[in-house]
Amino acid sequence: MTSAWLRPALVTLLCSLPAAAWAGGTGTGTGTGTGTGTDTGPGTDTSTGSDTGTGSDTGTGSDSSSGTTAAECSECTESTDAVQIVSPANGATVATTIDVHVTAPYTCACEGCVCAPRPPFSVGVRVDGMTVINCQDGEEGCTTEDQIFTIELEPGPHTLDAVADHLGHPEFSDPIEVTVPGSTDDSTGEPPPPPPPPPASTGDSSSDSTGAPASDGGGGGCGCRTEPGRSEVLPWLALVAFAGLGARRRRAR
Repeated sequence: MTSAWLRPALVTLLCSLPAAAWAGGTGTGTGTGTGTGTDTGPGTDTSTGSDTGTGSDTGTGSDSSSGTTAAECSECTESTDAVQIVSPANGATVATTIDVHVTAPYTCACEGCVCAPRPPFSVGVRVDGMTVINCQDGEEGCTTEDQIFTIELEPGPHTLDAVADHLGHPEFSDPIEVTVPGSTDDSTGEPPPPPPPPPASTGDSSSDSTGAPASDGGGGGCGCRTEPGRSEVLPWLALVAFAGLGARRRRAR
């Protein structure tokens, strides 16, 4: 009879324990049950019982987890250099084919707290204000921070400068002047050849050995030439002849 009520009491006691006690830890429980009963007659059952149970459950559990996800931040200091033409030198006399050495500074690119140097997107050389050659970062044989270009120049003076593109923001170098010797440069070229001599005189009937045209003597187209001094003698001869003719007429009378 005792077991009939003791078992449900124990089940109830166990079910009333907190879930933490089942999860982990240590548990200690004691229980005592005492029951007495007296049967005094038919049809009457008087029973008394007492159940004393004590139980204690002590459980301790700790779950400690620590995790840190920290990005490795980095800093970048902007370059103080400028785009420049290292060679040739300003004012140099160069050949028609020359190497132009160009250097350009990097810039800083940041993603979050991570910053790193970034080379120029492209670099090139200009001649007299026009870009004649360039290359982009990542192309084979192209280093946009330090690049050598080979260009062709016409004879004469030229102005060279370099340009670096930082994602749409061009930066230009100081210009330099160079000279290529040639036909357009009188200071270094040979003097021009002398002019050709005039054509030789062929002479004709209307000119003498000096090339002067012959005088017709006022004779209405006579091609005869008048010798020097003859035009002065003729009037005197005519006067003498006239005087002689007058003398003959006087004698005849």
